[in-house]
Amino acid sequence: MRELLALKAKFAEEGYIASNSKYQGAFWLVVACISIGTCLSLTIGYFIARWFTNALLEVDAIASTLSSASSQLASAAELLSSGAQEQASSLEETAASLEEITGTIQQNADNAQQANRLSNSSREIAERGGDVTNKAVVGMSEINDASKKIADIITTIDEIAFQTNLLALNAAVEAARAGEQGRGFAVVAGEVRNLAQRSAGAAKEIKVLIQDSVSKVQTGSELVNQSGSTLGEIVGSVKQVTELVAEIAAASREQSVGVEQVNRAVTQMDHVTQSNAAQTEELASTAESLAAQAQHLQSVVDQFHLTKNSGHVQPIEYTASKPRVSSTRPRIQTTSASMAKRPAQPRPAVHDEPDFDLEPVGAGAGGYGNFEEF
Repeated sequence: MRELLALKAKFAEEGYIASNSKYQGAFWLVVACISIGTCLSLTIGYFIARWFTNALLEVDAIASTLSSASSQLASAAELLSSGAQEQASSLEETAASLEEITGTIQQNADNAQQANRLSNSSREIAERGGDVTNKAVVGMSEINDASKKIADIITTIDEIAFQTNLLALNAAVEAARAGEQGRGFAVVAGEVRNLAQRSAGAAKEIKVLIQDSVSKVQTGSELVNQSGSTLGEIVGSVKQVTELVAEIAAASREQSVGVEQVNRAVTQMDHVTQSNAAQTEELASTAESLAAQAQHLQSVVDQFHLTKNSGHVQPIEYTASKPRVSSTRPRIQTTSASMAKRPAQPRPAVHDEPDFDLEPVGAGAGGYGNFEEF
């Protein structure tokens, strides 16, 4: 404006803008256009400065939030990576234990199978023993029947001897009546009587022996019957044991198959967990990189002095700011309860219309610096 006034004075001295000059109106038109352009430039600069300040405040708030979120994300990723590594280690130990258990169960299944074969063999032997015992019982029964028949025959012989004795006695009586003529017959009758008495005595002894034999045969038959019953019970028990061993063998085989499936599943989970651990480490690295980018953005924004009560944006010389995120990040709680108790971080308030001070330098009470009213 001072230059315009100086130009006016020069033109006035030379007579270009005298009162009767034809250039006077054009000169003041140029001055008016320059004044209007200056006002428009100041107004546009004001709105641009306000918009730029709002944008920088918003970027500053976003950078702060991004820095905090990236720090929490890095901490959570580090915690998750540590947990994934521990879980992978535990799964490896579990897989090794399952392999040992699988071997033990397989060995138990083989032993159960062998025990099943031995039980079947024992059952067959017990069944054969039961058959032999049954045959022995039948033989003892036949011997008992034969002994009874022999006893009946001995009884018949005893009766015959008794009758022979009576006949010999009668013959001796008749010989005595005959006198001398019957003396020889009496001798024969006496011998017959002696033989009958001896036969009766022998028959009685044989009867006693046969009765004793029959009693012993009955006792033996009862013992054989008891042995047969015991062998039958043994056969039944062996059958039950065989069935139980067969069930144990089948269950062991199924258990072995199930443990093998569990082992494969645990191995697959181990691979997945290791992959998750690697991805979590990559996530932690990405979060750290994001935190570094947020710090860089914050440092770039911090190059401008932003105030809430003033809209001036003054560039300053770039200096590296301290990182907002600590290198040793605290371990954060990842449970739902801790997340519920964590208060929401307030975002920095961004004023839509900051209070700008656009008072021109050197403005007095009556004008704008060296500007004069036309």
